Amino acid sequence: MKRILSAVVVCCMVLGGAVGVLASDYYVAGNAGINFDTGTDVQDVDFDEGYQVSAAVGNKVTDHVRVEAEYQFLDTDMSLDVYTLMGNAYYDIATFNGFTPYVTTGIGIGWFDGDIISDNSVVYKVGAGVDYDINTDWQVGVRYTYLDAIDNIDYDTNQVGVVLTYNF
Repeated sequence: MKRILSAVVVCCMVLGGAVGVLASDYYVAGNAGINFDTGTDVQDVDFDEGYQVSAAVGNKVTDHVRVEAEYQFLDTDMSLDVYTLMGNAYYDIATFNGFTPYVTTGIGIGWFDGDIISDNSVVYKVGAGVDYDINTDWQVGVRYTYLDAIDNIDYDTNQVGVVLTYNF
């Protein structure tokens, strides 16, 4: 329980600290894609591929750094649903001809709900992707992330998704 509270506090500090330096660089983003089985084994049940969707609200703090809060739903296609609430940070490497590659990391809490398990855990993710500027307001991109539960649940997944972002 202390780990979960610590993760929530860290997420609030990251996002709350960003509020003090916010300008007009807010954005909202949606992500949809698939999960790939990584050999996850919860109570001797292997999970198949499934889908994932997420919504995020964030802020571009500097030319290269973004922070956001993200809510995600993952379906494992095996009677286990996973919900996550995360604080994420992004480092935008550089923009070349409208393409912006980036790396990302995040930490938060995951809720696992299914026939074989109903529990929660601290979760983290790492990933990379590239966005393309459609215009000054819209971006579309692809992202890979690795998500792992680090507490009392043996769950991890690879995710590939398409991201659509609107910049205010």
